[in-house]
Amino acid sequence: EKALSISLRERLLRLNRLEVTVVYPFLLAVYADFSAGQCTEAALCSILDVIENFVIRRFVAGVPTHGLNKIFPPLYEQAGASADFVDGVKRVLAAKNCPRDEVFRESLGATRLYGGGERREKTKLILERLEAALGHKERVDASNMSIEHVMPQSLTAEWKTALGQDAEEVHARFLHTLGNLTLTGDRKS
Repeated sequence: EKALSISLRERLLRLNRLEVTVVYPFLLAVYADFSAGQCTEAALCSILDVIENFVIRRFVAGVPTHGLNKIFPPLYEQAGASADFVDGVKRVLAAKNCPRDEVFRESLGATRLYGGGERREKTKLILERLEAALGHKERVDASNMSIEHVMPQSLTAEWKTALGQDAEEVHARFLHTLGNLTLTGDRKS
């Protein structure tokens, strides 16, 4: 049994947090190839990145998850038809209602990301990945952090003044979008 690198372990944990259990049979087949030396760790990491990207893009763009049970079962065989398995995974998933960059960018700025349960966990993961992408010298441990709204969930008189005459509309439009959310370690008393 191969020991998992930190990089590979982090990817698996992130994918687990996304709660897309329908992908597990595909990943078990890929992991079997990895264990048998037929798939490199770099390739496995790339595949996990592609799946994470696919799932997050669909979440942000509001693509329903019910179709995933038709996408992942045949993926191993479909991707295997390509000369390069990782490219095959990318190609197959790109053709399965994966939001393109323009749609993703637009959705990322406008979609209500904050909510309960699974929505909150996926949004926290997005914020964590953005934080990690900043390339700080020190790693930020987000495990004890929570999502906080910059513009408060209940408008104060100060915020109403700052937002102007359309304060209620602006508040409703942007309250739960990415631009109004941040991670914090502060615990309010």
